[in-house]
Amino acid sequence: MEPKGRFIAQKGSIKTAKFVWRNEELVRDAMVRAGEADLAFGLDGTNFTEGLNKSANSKAVLANTGETYILNADYIWDPFLKDLRVRQALVHAVDCPAVALALFGPQSKCHSGPNGPGVLGINETNTKPIYTYNPAKAKQLLLESGYTATGSTVESRHKFHVWNRQGRYAKDVEVGEALAAYWKEAGINVKVNVVDDAIWQTKHLTEPGRILAAGGTIESVATSKPPAPNNFSPGMVMLAPGGELFDFGRQLSFYASCGSNRGKNCDPERQKMTEAALGAAGADRERLMTASYDEFAKNLLHIPFMDVVAVWGVNKNLDYIDMPGGRRIQINTTHWLK
Repeated sequence: MEPKGRFIAQKGSIKTAKFVWRNEELVRDAMVRAGEADLAFGLDGTNFTEGLNKSANSKAVLANTGETYILNADYIWDPFLKDLRVRQALVHAVDCPAVALALFGPQSKCHSGPNGPGVLGINETNTKPIYTYNPAKAKQLLLESGYTATGSTVESRHKFHVWNRQGRYAKDVEVGEALAAYWKEAGINVKVNVVDDAIWQTKHLTEPGRILAAGGTIESVATSKPPAPNNFSPGMVMLAPGGELFDFGRQLSFYASCGSNRGKNCDPERQKMTEAALGAAGADRERLMTASYDEFAKNLLHIPFMDVVAVWGVNKNLDYIDMPGGRRIQINTTHWLK
């Protein structure tokens, strides 16, 4: 990539940047330590910081990602995830602060939804978890919803699939394993599938919007069949959406819209609320984004957990400061020291 034309931010001193995609954390870490790469994003700080700082070629820079681990849950096609009580149980069953502290340290906080304060619509009050650790409440909700009656043992009950990747985000596999252990203890049958990106994308991009594109109505999305190639509920997809636009509209358009290729919910009244918020500006936008976030969080369109805390592997001769909000590599604020 080479800069051309006008600049909406400061003009950078680096004229050319080459991006090379490597999904594996170990590979990204090895490349920057060996001097084969100058930046490596999203590395687990616990396992990689010491090695990066000891290397002759690299250093570790704390990442300010603005990302929160969530599960994008299907409540169009899964008969139990449709029930808010089951989604509440999935959150009540997990001691999120304990997992966050154990895996990421005290910098990682649990939230009521994706992203955190600093994103328009999210503030210090509504970012606090709504549904906190309460295993007894989780079991009560599972009983009331009829989920417990689907089998006499955990293994015989309705199975939820979680689709996860390895090395895409810091400690993604460890987070999935921790959640699965808590859910089993609460009596929830969950299988966490760690798959390559191509398979993960088929679960992520389940496209309720295809119904509208084919001439269907919002109401018909809820009665549609799951899309090919799966032809069954995608269950829950694990990811950590970025907040790099500093506006909750990004998540609304992706995850609360009946026309989205990523969403796994569709509600006619919520669609009106989403469209009003996305179309607003100024003080009206902030008010509507806040109301939309509150609705999003209360109804658990995402099953929310904790902040992702990671480090960047950086060439020692590079003056690089991670910019808040997401996984954007901002070359214009990066400079060579020598």
